[in-house]
Amino acid sequence: MNKLVQRIRALLKPARPRSSAPVPAPPVQALADDVGVTVLIYGIYFTMVVFLGAALYVVFAFVIPGTTPTIPACRGDREGECGEGKVCRAGSCVTEPALLECAVGSSCDGCACLQPNSCDGANVCQSPKLDKAACSKESIEFVKDLQAHQAACVSNAGGEMLSSCPASKVEEFLLNHQGFDRLLKEFPRGLLFLYPSNAPPLDILEGDDAQKYLWPDEATKKHYVEEVKKLSKELKSARHIVLVGRASRGGTANKNFAFAQARVRFARQMLIDALAETHIERSEASKKFIEFALGDVRPLQLDFFLSYSYPAVTWSSQSIHDLSKTLEKLGRNQALTQSERREMEDMINRSVAIFVIPTECSEGS
Repeated sequence: MNKLVQRIRALLKPARPRSSAPVPAPPVQALADDVGVTVLIYGIYFTMVVFLGAALYVVFAFVIPGTTPTIPACRGDREGECGEGKVCRAGSCVTEPALLECAVGSSCDGCACLQPNSCDGANVCQSPKLDKAACSKESIEFVKDLQAHQAACVSNAGGEMLSSCPASKVEEFLLNHQGFDRLLKEFPRGLLFLYPSNAPPLDILEGDDAQKYLWPDEATKKHYVEEVKKLSKELKSARHIVLVGRASRGGTANKNFAFAQARVRFARQMLIDALAETHIERSEASKKFIEFALGDVRPLQLDFFLSYSYPAVTWSSQSIHDLSKTLEKLGRNQALTQSERREMEDMINRSVAIFVIPTECSEGS
């Protein structure tokens, strides 16, 4: 019995805690191969850091500054910008042989028959034949509608001119007059002002930028005025002068409409400067204007433009030569490249068409 009790006591007695002291690890000896691998790893790491630093230096020192748009050597928006014997192409001044202007009645070989003249089937440079204004019943009604549209626009704008109608009203008028361009062509006397890209500028520049990108300069304005004076007799005797401003496609509709308005403003100012001297004369001339800003709706096509007899007034001799060359190819049924067609159709839509409405074609004359 005693032995049993002693046995139970022995089982219930807490066990001695085992020693928690760590067993020392056996000594490790670095082998020569291990040392080599370690040196190699650190060498690769150091090399990567050096290459990364060099790459960042190249990016920040050369690549990022290189992505900043560079100012082109030329803009191609004025006469003589590149100097004698050179023209502006894609922002660079390049040497290009200049062609002399063909005299009316002479051969088109070796010279440029400039718009509105054209080479006929016998390869002779001919001036356009100008008919009298049709003054059909339809065209007289059309002029009456133009006047009503202008009056409504001016009234809604609080007396302001400046092609004051919003784009929606202009589009509504065009929908009601599907033959807008065809009807205007019934009046054979007029001009066509063409403009370089993004001109006149919509933003007001200051400082050096204003001098560098100023358009038009005084020489360009004088050129437009002198071309208007060639038609001064017809313009002064006109009952109305219709200005139709356009813009090429590519920007937003609102921006293109703003460009069309700016071009009409410029054309009106050049007409007044050419036709009037005194304040009274300028006021009387202003009353003749019927203004439309179409923006990029109803764009002109080259084939339709070919039938225009109006002289084109451009900003440089290079631009009128380029236009005349393209129209000559079109008149000879020669194929135009997609680039040629796009460039010239953009040009003819950066425009203001100026139509002379004679007194006999206006109701109540």
